Amino acid sequence: MKTSTPPAMLLLLLLLPCACCALLDGATVDMPVDYLTYKRFRIVVTYTCTRYDAVRLWQRLLDCEGARWLLAAPPPSRLPRGSAAAIFLDYGCTRNRKLFLQCAELGLLNTSTHWLVWSGGPPPADLPLRLDSDVTWASPREGAVVLEKLILDQPEDSLFRIAVGRWSQGAGLAYHGTHVQWPPRQLNGRILRLAARVIYSPLDNLGRRLRKVEDKHLDKVARFGWEVCSRLSDMLNFSIVLYSTSSFGFAVLGNKTMDGVVGLLANGTVDIGVTALVITHQRLNFIDFTGPGVLWTTKIAFRHPKAVGVYATLFRPFEPPLWVASSVVYSLVLATAWLAYRAVRCCEGGHEGSWSSALLLLCSAISQQAIVTSLLLPPPRTIRSKRDLVHSPLAFGSENVSYVHGYFETSDDPVDRALCSSRLFARGASKPNYFPPEVGVRKMATELFAYHADESRMYPLIDRIFDEQAKCALETISFLTPMRTFTAVQKNSPLKETITAAVRTLWERGFMAHAHRTWRLEPPACLSDSDYVSVDLAAVSPAFLLMVAALLLAAVVLLLERACIVLYSKPSFGLAVVQNKTMDGVVGLLANGTVDISVTGLVMTQERLDAIDFKGPFVLWT
Repeated sequence: MKTSTPPAMLLLLLLLPCACCALLDGATVDMPVDYLTYKRFRIVVTYTCTRYDAVRLWQRLLDCEGARWLLAAPPPSRLPRGSAAAIFLDYGCTRNRKLFLQCAELGLLNTSTHWLVWSGGPPPADLPLRLDSDVTWASPREGAVVLEKLILDQPEDSLFRIAVGRWSQGAGLAYHGTHVQWPPRQLNGRILRLAARVIYSPLDNLGRRLRKVEDKHLDKVARFGWEVCSRLSDMLNFSIVLYSTSSFGFAVLGNKTMDGVVGLLANGTVDIGVTALVITHQRLNFIDFTGPGVLWTTKIAFRHPKAVGVYATLFRPFEPPLWVASSVVYSLVLATAWLAYRAVRCCEGGHEGSWSSALLLLCSAISQQAIVTSLLLPPPRTIRSKRDLVHSPLAFGSENVSYVHGYFETSDDPVDRALCSSRLFARGASKPNYFPPEVGVRKMATELFAYHADESRMYPLIDRIFDEQAKCALETISFLTPMRTFTAVQKNSPLKETITAAVRTLWERGFMAHAHRTWRLEPPACLSDSDYVSVDLAAVSPAFLLMVAALLLAAVVLLLERACIVLYSKPSFGLAVVQNKTMDGVVGLLANGTVDISVTGLVMTQERLDAIDFKGPFVLWT
């Protein structure tokens, strides 16, 4: 016997899945719409228990003013991040609870994601939040919806709930959560583990030793970072357990792991790096970086050679464009001097301008300034870059540190490769020129040797080993381009935003600049700059050689001019020129005072009587 299913029973069976998923009522749908509108979120992600709830929520959001991007239940890997995105999650079904736990395991409950969670009751005590989780919990209470900010001060403490708002159907949203600082600015006594790269300082009582300013030449970078972290500890109220390591953090085992400070952060041994690090692509795969530190600079120091050759003095100080510009200027000055000399000579009734006189005037002025400059200034510094160092007679060595090996192994710069092959790995040497700072500085003092090491290690040794004359000859060039360092934390660390904000506050208040001045080491002072220094002939010989060359060149030009006058000029007794205002020839020389008496007898004319005088008679001119 067949029985038919009543229509009412069929409708009940169709609505049964929705009933099991606890549909949101109309008032509950309005609450997230008002909250998201008040917060002005432009991207909204919805995780509802039913498609029906999702459609109703989307419709209400689209009816509000302002366009929004809506995403329906995307996978956790595609969750949007940033201040303009929010995530609404209905905690009333098992699927969404599992999704929330999955996002917590992936570290997505942080300051980059803003969560609004709806639940029929209070949050569970074991909710897996982080220190920087931005979760607002909404639950019904006394005919309204209470909004609470969930905060986890310590991993072992209970979950704290701070009321930040209230919503009801008649009154709407009343939000008063602006007093809650986010990310949190206080860690409330949390114990953090910090790692510092320490090589030269004793490890017993390390925290106290790193505060001694008298020993700032030992591990200067770690001492600067330790003062910054101590200040952060006072600002954020956390305690410190200090670890030490001998490396900043470089790739090992085929770039699969990192050593040093980066390795301790990557495996979770420590929370923050005391020693600020330079950002590299390899390190970004293992750790995160927060606020900026100081510039990291490395120098190559050497004593500049005293003996400077003529070629180096005359040609090396200038670059080719400067030589071209100087030649153009000298040519213009020479032409101007010749035109001025010609104008004066023409006004006086003499010959045209002389190139030899103009050239002699120009070279004399340049030589005079060159001699004075050579006497007052030290010899020019011709070694100003690594390229100049490669072509200099100086040998090169370095302290045996890890970043030097990696730099020369990965650098494609031909200058670096030439410096490595011809200087660091010298031909015929059994081992590369890696020396400890004491040995390297002594080689600088006694040999033509350039040495690279940390400035904080070199400068005290130079001050103690070098004499005053050697200190004045000390020069430094950059080994690497100065790079900004940053405080490092664990990958996806909950402390990232808090430490970043605190470090930037220290920059704004001037603390970082003060700490930099405290721990900065000045190069050894040259105390003999004001003393009288003897100048040897080799230092000023180029100026004298330039003067001698100018005299010889002027003499050659003079002889050529005289030869041209003899060959091409017409002899003249003295005829009127320039509209009878001046006379040329013998009369012109007498008129302008060049000569006193004429050997050649002249015929007396009225024009000549206006310019010269005549004495006793001479021979008869026929």
